[in-house]
Amino acid sequence: MARKTRVWLLFLVLVFLLSLAATPYSKTVDIILICLRLTLVALMSILTLLEWWRSQRTRPGSEIQAHPDAGDSLLRRLRRWYFDEQK
Repeated sequence: MARKTRVWLLFLVLVFLLSLAATPYSKTVDIILICLRLTLVALMSILTLLEWWRSQRTRPGSEIQAHPDAGDSLLRRLRRWYFDEQK
């Protein structure tokens, strides 16, 4: 876990230094970071909307509720992915 933290910290420091306008690549890095942020916001919005839609479809009395993953929420799946947990 400490190694992951160090790698992410090094990456964030590098991105921060590139975005300080200390290099000729600062404008490019700013554009890339803005696009990356907008992409992540759009992706999380889509995933949240899909999760909400799924929860609306799996109300009691619905035949779709028998699906084994119907009770899983987005946050549980992300937590299992991040911590490499099994179902």
